[in-house]
Amino acid sequence: MRRLLLAVVVLVLLLVAAVVGAWLFVPDAWIRGQLEAAVQDATGRAFAIRGAFRLTRWPLRLEAEDIRLANASWARTPEMVTIRRLELALDPWALWQRTLRVERLTLEGAHIALERAADGRTNWTFGQGEAAAAAGGGDGEAGGWRLRLEQLRLVDAALVFDDATRNRRTRLEEVALTLDREEGTDLLQLAGQAQLDGQPVRLSGRMADPATLTGGGEGPVELALELPQGAIRLVGRARGPAPQLDARLEVALEDLRGLLEPWGLLAPHMAPGALRTLALGADLGITPQELTLADLRFALDELQGQGELDLALDEARPRLRGSLALATLDLTPYLPPPAKAGGESAETAAAGWSEEPLDLPLPAPLDADLTVTWEGLRARALELGPAKLALKLAGPQAEIRLEELALYEGRARGRLAATAAEEARFALFGRIEGVQARPLLRALAGLDRLEGRGFAEFDLTTRGGSVKALIQGLAGQGQVEFRDGAILGFNLAAMVRQVTSLGLTQETAPRRTDFARLGASFVVAAGILRTDDMALEAPLLRVRGGGTVDLPARRLELRLEPALAATLEGQGGGEPRFALAVPVVIAGPWEAPEWRFDLGEGVTAVLEDPAALDALVQRLRADPTAVARLGERFGEAQQLLGVTPERLRQLLPPGVLPDAARILPGAGPDNATPPVPDLRQLAPLLREGAPPAEGAGQPDADAKEESPQAPAGPQDLLRQLLPR
Repeated sequence: MRRLLLAVVVLVLLLVAAVVGAWLFVPDAWIRGQLEAAVQDATGRAFAIRGAFRLTRWPLRLEAEDIRLANASWARTPEMVTIRRLELALDPWALWQRTLRVERLTLEGAHIALERAADGRTNWTFGQGEAAAAAGGGDGEAGGWRLRLEQLRLVDAALVFDDATRNRRTRLEEVALTLDREEGTDLLQLAGQAQLDGQPVRLSGRMADPATLTGGGEGPVELALELPQGAIRLVGRARGPAPQLDARLEVALEDLRGLLEPWGLLAPHMAPGALRTLALGADLGITPQELTLADLRFALDELQGQGELDLALDEARPRLRGSLALATLDLTPYLPPPAKAGGESAETAAAGWSEEPLDLPLPAPLDADLTVTWEGLRARALELGPAKLALKLAGPQAEIRLEELALYEGRARGRLAATAAEEARFALFGRIEGVQARPLLRALAGLDRLEGRGFAEFDLTTRGGSVKALIQGLAGQGQVEFRDGAILGFNLAAMVRQVTSLGLTQETAPRRTDFARLGASFVVAAGILRTDDMALEAPLLRVRGGGTVDLPARRLELRLEPALAATLEGQGGGEPRFALAVPVVIAGPWEAPEWRFDLGEGVTAVLEDPAALDALVQRLRADPTAVARLGERFGEAQQLLGVTPERLRQLLPPGVLPDAARILPGAGPDNATPPVPDLRQLAPLLREGAPPAEGAGQPDADAKEESPQAPAGPQDLLRQLLPR
């Protein structure tokens, strides 16, 4: 038995000696070849150690020079990783405990080139490496082996990120980093510095040993990143075996603008004072499944808010959920300057709608379900009240729902949905109730011509690959209405009355058209808006009309039929009786439409200035059809003119109105309110000139020929217009 045991011991010693001998006498070149083949198999990229390769068997040390890992075939640079010199020292005794204890790891001149192609491909995605990584498990151990790092040194390292999607290159250079274990603890001290695009950055702190965490332990994490623009700090605890971090994140940047500008993230139109400071605090939670920001509070310049955010990472696509509550926002400093009046508008109008292909940012990098509220919002002259909106992103689809909005003493709600496809699709619904129109239109478009309470509802859809295509594909329906308001700047009733009376009236009414209701419903098809129930209802005026607004051609064609009150009130005090007046046509490009009075049969007269009627009169004289048409209308409008006898006597030469009572019944001195004249009774007086005094004979033809011709005046015009 003793001899048998002795033989077994001798055999074991011989086997150990054989293994140790093989290890001691295996050529370095063979080991280097095996190492290069293993890395190439794991990454799918060529890997080579071109410089010296020295392996010390005891103590266990490895030195290698000129290490190169090839880049992706489409990348700009040939190598993704290059290392000038590597030194690795391992504890051989720890290997017996299946622990890879790195006593020292030094990398000198390490250079890493990361690239993203214009089509989104990344060079850090490895072909065969993905399968290898997936097979390695996620418990922080590989095949039961543990990693314990004692010391790390990075000397003169660099990282360059080329992003072709943004045409941006970021350089982290002159990197010097040390990582040392605190004596007698499982904590690692961290200190480093670098140049980020030419600006110095510093990193300091301490953290629990990753080996402790993978073994199910926990420990503190305290990190501080110092930048010229401010600082970012993280203080909390990490737990294992599945990585988990609970920490407080604090961000204090005093020059956010200086941090964003080198990255091309600063819009050039922003005001100099915009994006200057950022203060942020949140409880940060990180696990393999999600990232959370709880008790989030932030202040960007003067914008303040709070909320909760949760980024789920264990779904098919990352999904962001949460809510943000914002104080009153002033977005004016972040908006481009307003377009100059009369500047680019004419050029834009001449160019028409843009045909540039749309590039919707869909699908987004993640899905989202967010709720945002604010106490108020200002954007230049626009001021909004409290609001609540919901944002949803799901692959190629996006939706914004305005659930409530206080808007100029009224309220609004709506929905905008977009779907990215070969032809983008949009759906827009909105409802506005009780909004004060004048301040809203003045803030949005600088218009100060309409006042009253506005109500609107619309439901529209469209699809297309450009703005022009979207306009051409617009379809849907809606309605707009204004109540108890006025059209400012002109008096429509006075304009119609003045044209009908050919200037005989003397208007002193304010330059405004008051109304009880102004509205219309409409349908849209192929980008052309049509309406046939436009209506304006005022105490002494009614307007009905309809027409089209050609959105693709940027033209409009509207016809309005005004009717003026022929009596102040109807029988028994009811609705006044309205008589039709001269129709109005509004037509032409919407940047500069023309107003013209339509007298029928294709005969029109353009009224460029309501106060200047000379041009209109000359056109009427030259057109017998227009004269006949207007003459017919005098029969309906005779009670609308409001021409007093005194005014007629001023306009007509002496002797034309010798007997006002005959033409204007009730116009005597006992009647304080002169009645409205019947202009048709003026025809006999004007047909042959001034009538003779009562009892006098008719003047002979010779006397008429010798008398000088009177200058053209209202009486001459009336001779031509009134029925004979």
